[in-house]
Amino acid sequence: MLINQQLLPYLGHLEEFRRRLLICLAVMIISLPICWPCTQWCIDWLWHASAPSGLGKMVYSAPLEMFFVRLKLSFILAICIASPVLIWHITRYVYPALYANE
Repeated sequence: MLINQQLLPYLGHLEEFRRRLLICLAVMIISLPICWPCTQWCIDWLWHASAPSGLGKMVYSAPLEMFFVRLKLSFILAICIASPVLIWHITRYVYPALYANE
């Protein structure tokens, strides 16, 4: 016996998946610029925590390398911040397919 008795047709499941995916993407897009200012602090902290004190400053081998490092780090931070919403929507999508003893 299913926990949620609402049985959806195939297209109903796709519509629910699409809606939940769009909500998750919206949360990620909103949290990405919020995390951007924190990335320089995180990079400095990682650099000073891992590099010896007399090593000097970082060297970039490509013109946009620092931009992409900050973009990747802000994406990782955005995933961490948005993880409660992401986990909520993943579990709410899977929950109706589970039996009562699962």
